[in-house]
Amino acid sequence: MKTYEAKGDTDRGVHTISVIFQNGEYKGNIAYDIGGNCYGLDLLDFDIDTLDTDMIESLCINDCRLSWDEENDLYTVELKNENGNTLLCDQLEDIDLAKMVVAIEIIGYINQ
Repeated sequence: MKTYEAKGDTDRGVHTISVIFQNGEYKGNIAYDIGGNCYGLDLLDFDIDTLDTDMIESLCINDCRLSWDEENDLYTVELKNENGNTLLCDQLEDIDLAKMVVAIEIIGYINQ
């Protein structure tokens, strides 16, 4: 993103938020859109436990195959390294996916 044009509470637009997960050399990314009267730091409050199946299906980027098993209340991600090798991480292995988040950023903005 070259510029961030949101000016405050008078602007309404759609922001695209990117979340990057990392475990060692393995990384993955999701991104989602947030619309309405919000901007700046308010957009960067990410809580993986609020994502349900519908929200995951609406992600504009899901290169880590983030999924949620509703029956078992289990999140899973598939991370990749530079060589294309994969690492499957899920909460069954006592991995806290929230602690794997290494970056949250606004990657796009469209003023409406």
